[in-house]
Amino acid sequence: MRRVVPLLVLCSLAFAPVPPYRPERDSRLIDLPRFQGLWRVKGHYHWRKGVKNDYPWTITHIHIENDTWSLLEQREVVARHRIEIHNQQKPAHLDWRGSQNELLWSGIIRREADRVDIVYLNEANRPDSFETPRDGSTMIVLERVK
Repeated sequence: MRRVVPLLVLCSLAFAPVPPYRPERDSRLIDLPRFQGLWRVKGHYHWRKGVKNDYPWTITHIHIENDTWSLLEQREVVARHRIEIHNQQKPAHLDWRGSQNELLWSGIIRREADRVDIVYLNEANRPDSFETPRDGSTMIVLERVK
């Protein structure tokens, strides 16, 4: 009997409910639902000869609604593109598409809470690093507007 009681207790633990996984608690996950809303441009950079340089840009905000990426200058929309996020890739991929569904730019994206970093190049060359992307790559640093 002494052996049976611990075995019963152990078996009952095997069927204990597991707390549900709550992906919204993971501050690093990025997908379209987590990317929705208004984002302030905190930085815009360009790599040339392996060096990251400030790159002047008149865009002050990015607004994401469903799969639409809107560029704003002082909250006025100046351009729109459709985007796709492929977070099964590591790092996650971000693609911009034109009106005929053609690939315009390809990049990578990462999120840390209310900050998002994006590095992109062109439709044929996707950067593979945030720290040392290929020459010609551009980085956008965004901060969520609350």
